[in-house]
Amino acid sequence: MNKSRILSFVATIAAFSITLHAQVISSYEVKDLELFSSNNNSHKGLIEKLNFTNTPFGKEQLQEHLLPITDTQELLRRQSKVRFFLDNQKAFDDLTRQFKKLGRNIEGFLPLLNPEKNFLNQEIIKKCYFNWDFMKGLNSSEIALEFKNIMQTLVMFAPTIEHLAIHLGLSYIKQVKSGGASCNHHSHGNKHHKHEHKHKHHHHSHKSAPSPTCAIASSHNHDPLGTNLLSHGHHNHTCNHHNHRHDDHQHHDHKHHHHGHHHEDGHFCTIDLVDSIVPDMPDWVFDAVNYAHWGMHLWSMKEVGSTIITKHSTIKLIAQQLAKLAQNIKTALHIQQRLILSPFKNEQLTKIFSKDASEKIQELITMLLYEDFENYEGVFVGVVLKTYGLLHEVKEELMPALDELGHVEAFLSAATAFQANNYNFVGFIDNDIPVIELENFWHPMLTKDQAIANSMTFAKENNTNNVIITGANRAGKTTVATATTLNLILAQTFGFAAADSMRFTPFHKITTYIEVSDDISTDQSKFVAEMVRADMCLQSIKSCNNNEFSFSIFDDSLFKSTTHENAEKTAYGFIKQLSNFDNNISITITHLLGLT
Repeated sequence: MNKSRILSFVATIAAFSITLHAQVISSYEVKDLELFSSNNNSHKGLIEKLNFTNTPFGKEQLQEHLLPITDTQELLRRQSKVRFFLDNQKAFDDLTRQFKKLGRNIEGFLPLLNPEKNFLNQEIIKKCYFNWDFMKGLNSSEIALEFKNIMQTLVMFAPTIEHLAIHLGLSYIKQVKSGGASCNHHSHGNKHHKHEHKHKHHHHSHKSAPSPTCAIASSHNHDPLGTNLLSHGHHNHTCNHHNHRHDDHQHHDHKHHHHGHHHEDGHFCTIDLVDSIVPDMPDWVFDAVNYAHWGMHLWSMKEVGSTIITKHSTIKLIAQQLAKLAQNIKTALHIQQRLILSPFKNEQLTKIFSKDASEKIQELITMLLYEDFENYEGVFVGVVLKTYGLLHEVKEELMPALDELGHVEAFLSAATAFQANNYNFVGFIDNDIPVIELENFWHPMLTKDQAIANSMTFAKENNTNNVIITGANRAGKTTVATATTLNLILAQTFGFAAADSMRFTPFHKITTYIEVSDDISTDQSKFVAEMVRADMCLQSIKSCNNNEFSFSIFDDSLFKSTTHENAEKTAYGFIKQLSNFDNNISITITHLLGLT
């Protein structure tokens, strides 16, 4: 063994030793025993037989409880929780329905369970709230949030309004320059204007004509565009006076009430102002500028519309989440009331529905119970934003209650598995040396009808604390060893086992040597990996005090990577060491005849 391998070996042992006292099993046992997943993907592990949960927090709690403990009193309490459901069929059925309802509405819990589903992480929703520190208090006001979002929408429309103003301005200029603009006259038409008749003794010589006329071209001649008005800022007036005498022609001062235009010399019309600002340009120039302006703003207008639609859709999704959360709150309240006389304390779950909850929790619960988020139409956003923001403010206060719900569902799932798989409760033995008594036990991954039951007792008093199992391939050697170990796991987690009867002393360490492979990343060959793993098992056993017990199993892969002769010699020495520990029970599976 070279230096690098020795260093790797020492480092691995040191890292393992640090966690020896932290838990009953390590990640090696989790993998070997396929607790949470199958090594060959043929099934989902032992948890598959126990998992009848409907919520992610229920499954999470179930996984946590599938790690064995040694406290006998806690194991008895766990048994009583499973028994509560088995002895109260009404509560069992009702709570099963309630947790299925929670599972159907799980989207309501996503803001709490999955940060990626938190809409507050989206920039478009962040902007709906007051983010400056001195204004954050306004986020608790529906009216303030409503006003902010109205103003925000108006600001988003500002570029569009500006665009339309420029477009209309360009269109007007083009019309004026092309001679299509006119003075605005009111009430001009066929109606008679009031003229003040002032007799003045100014006589003009007129040529004789049958019907002498004085031309006044005004808006009286029904020119809607007023094209005859535009002549260097002056107006040619044509007044038709009939039956005028040459010698006594009376002139009338026509006082027309024009708006924005004067008919006296030296005054101007709109066209004069346009001429002075905009030079003469052909129509195509106006069109080009107009179209270019449309083009520049087309994308921004599309973005504004898209943003408004996205914002509206997102707030509707938030309302849907809140509607589902409201249903879940009602369901959680029902579960809490159903469990008042149960072994489940549910202190946090009870607290959020009591006066002991914080003011914000009480406000949130009230809004969820009484606001109609289910029928939200997306008109007023204040109440939705306020509730959603409040939800995230009190998130950390809600999580313990959510964990308690998961805790309840984990034991409800265990009780369902107990019934479905014909499990039985185990008994605990208080003894100075480790003991396991199994009667008609089977592999927990199989049904009782599928399996062939066995009965075994492991105890030093019977010289069966260190057992070697041998036999032909496919005879069931590994099945017996792993069945024993998995039943220990079940017994030290939920207090039941796949057996007609089981009594035992709880074990502080459970170690396995089943799946061992080389590790190229640390330059460990298969043989080195086997040596490292075997030493880890010994260290685990040695870590137990005199009043603490360990259980270990070793598959026939023990030192299998070396020659048959070396394997027998190494394995014999290893098993001999195991026999020196009175506080350990071990099962060794082998084909090596020298060990039997």
